[in-house]
Amino acid sequence: MLPINRLDKFLFICLYNFANSFKLYIYILAIYIATNIYFGINDGQIAIAFVFCFMMLILLAIDLNDKFKREFNRYKKYLKIKRIRSYKGR
Repeated sequence: MLPINRLDKFLFICLYNFANSFKLYIYILAIYIATNIYFGINDGQIAIAFVFCFMMLILLAIDLNDKFKREFNRYKKYLKIKRIRSYKGR
């Protein structure tokens, strides 16, 4: 995947940062705990469903992180080659 225009580049960088940010998952967990305490929800099935979805989100982020690292390295190599080729043409 090579980001062609600015929007693609922006989306690529945002997704890469999302996959690398661990604070986001802590905030999601904190919001879940706060809403449970505030509304007094004591249902075990909701807690199990949240933990399942939370683990799936973390696993998807780990997978995205690996893929984006490879793509980001390819993009850096592409920019390096592009820069070298632009100097050879002068």
